[in-house]
Amino acid sequence: MITRVIILLTGYAFGLIQNGHYISKHLGVDITHKGSGNVGATNVLRVMGTKLGLIVFILDVLKALVPCLIVRLIFKNDVNSDLYVLYMGAGVVLGHCFPVQFGFKGGKGISSAIGFIIIYDYRIALCMIAIFLICVLISRYISLGSVVAAFALPFLAFFFKKPGPESMIIIILLVCLVIFKHRSNIKRIINGTENKFSLRKTSEKSNEVKNGNS
Repeated sequence: MITRVIILLTGYAFGLIQNGHYISKHLGVDITHKGSGNVGATNVLRVMGTKLGLIVFILDVLKALVPCLIVRLIFKNDVNSDLYVLYMGAGVVLGHCFPVQFGFKGGKGISSAIGFIIIYDYRIALCMIAIFLICVLISRYISLGSVVAAFALPFLAFFFKKPGPESMIIIILLVCLVIFKHRSNIKRIINGTENKFSLRKTSEKSNEVKNGNS
């Protein structure tokens, strides 16, 4: 049990690295007062452009992928290797969503979730990315793609990994967390007021930031 707690808390510490906040702040933009006010990659993309959004996305993926990879290597011969990866990933997602230094107001955990799922099982990660892209291409709602991909996680995990009860509980709780963090987006989708993704719009926003107009 102590190993699980240490791994979870270590993951939470990694999750506290709020890349969206630090990068936007460095460029003179307080992302917490722009767009949705979220510090995650999606809001950075909408407010500051595709390039910066992708940079934040990649960094948020890496902040989960790297510690989970380390756990995988340390416990590669341990029967609980997959479980420990899940605990590390869960910790990172919790730190990303509820950072103590920002009053527990963080991102929505999708980028970090992808990072640890790549280490947990790359096949699941590829399927989730495909589901996300298909949903976004059809609906143009990034939030919908995120929720649908997250909802598919337990089914994909069962198909590819057949995880034990403890692992499945962690997976289901993470899915519930992602859906909870997207609750306002879900309401806006139902009401028809959710912003749709557009490369043209994000490109225009990027130019505004570069020109000092944002």
